[in-house]
Amino acid sequence: PIFSLCRDMHRSSISKEEAFTGNTFVRVLWTDLSNIVRSRAISTSAQESFQDGIPIVVGILSLPNMMDCLPDGAVYGATGEMLLVPQWDRIVKARWCPGHVFCFGNFKFQSGDIFPICPRSFLCRMRDEMAKLGFTVEAAYEPEFCLVHKDTRTPTDEGKYCDSLAMTTVSPFINEFSDTLKEIGITPRMYHAECADGQHEFSVQHAEVLIAADNHVLYRQACHGVANMHNLEVSFLPKPYPQQAGSGAHIHISLNKEGKNVFGDHQGQYKLSSSGHQFIAGIRKHLAGICAVSLATQNSYARVQPHSWAAAYDCWSLDNREAALRTQQYFPGGPLPTNVELKASDHTGNPYLVLGCLLAAGKSGIDQKLSLPPPCQEDPGYLTDAQREDFKTQRLPQSLEQALAAFEQDDVLKTAMGNDLHTTYLATKRCELAHWSKAEKDAERKELMFKF
Repeated sequence: PIFSLCRDMHRSSISKEEAFTGNTFVRVLWTDLSNIVRSRAISTSAQESFQDGIPIVVGILSLPNMMDCLPDGAVYGATGEMLLVPQWDRIVKARWCPGHVFCFGNFKFQSGDIFPICPRSFLCRMRDEMAKLGFTVEAAYEPEFCLVHKDTRTPTDEGKYCDSLAMTTVSPFINEFSDTLKEIGITPRMYHAECADGQHEFSVQHAEVLIAADNHVLYRQACHGVANMHNLEVSFLPKPYPQQAGSGAHIHISLNKEGKNVFGDHQGQYKLSSSGHQFIAGIRKHLAGICAVSLATQNSYARVQPHSWAAAYDCWSLDNREAALRTQQYFPGGPLPTNVELKASDHTGNPYLVLGCLLAAGKSGIDQKLSLPPPCQEDPGYLTDAQREDFKTQRLPQSLEQALAAFEQDDVLKTAMGNDLHTTYLATKRCELAHWSKAEKDAERKELMFKF
């Protein structure tokens, strides 16, 4: 239940008074459009100086992933200041950085109005739009990552999927990481070794959608921090090793009303409720554009290939792991579907933008009462064109350039985000694309290996 999840989060949170007592810095986090986690640290001796927020240049959110420069076409640049306003409802201590406590920040104009390209504020708006329909949305990420030894940059292990020996090899790190997640209000769920060298998957419990996005930011901060304590480094890059399996960040989303999951219905087609059915249909309709934010680097598209369990086609399914969207298949006497999983997602996507776009698309499906085609229960990559037409499925974008073109033309996403955010996101991503397309082969992979 969502209320118990919120209580777990708040039990791990300290008060503002505690934050400024016995610590050195209060670090205020934000995640820019390129999904780089950034922060400003308030000295605990300077609390009174930043009561209204931390002044910062308006162009800071649009910095591309390869260097700190302002992209052509961004709405906000080097002139003007906004405020980074700490959100004191969740403050956590970080065992990986003694003396620092962490909280999140939202961006506002000096007037107090919301800054229109603030990703966290965008998700808050989309959450509120769903609330107007009576829904509380919950979500969870399924993060995969690769571990290497810091001194040699070699993988920690050569294990394969669910390899118990590989899990034993990194167990000191995994155990401390698990304890750290609990301390910062994130509930561990399941862990196993994955297919690539040094690759592991560690999933966490679902939470209210804004908390889930915050959790994903803290998860990556904690993973990097604890890895450093163990003389390791962690890569969240989608395709860190060209000839091995990539790392995804699948997303599960559920709908609740009055504290109860309302995604499934015994009377509904495919045992989905009308809302669940329409929500999935809305996401599916806008999935090509969503890929521009959920698969947000060119490296992402090296992972999203047919026959790789990475969702190369825009079909939906009942438990088919080659489909971009998956929900549980119902069996008599078993549980109803409770959520939809998006597989076309990785760690290069800003979680506030990704989840916000998913809610905007899903809500449009509910508003328009969209219907789903038949579920694709086979690997769509092996089907003929005529067979794919039966499922109304086609390839998802095969490059960031194609995804950005779909995103640019998607009026639902543009309306939801607003012109300033939509335009600036395009400018930032096209700046990155232009840079990496002129760089040496493999430069993007090498430079971004440990950035996310």
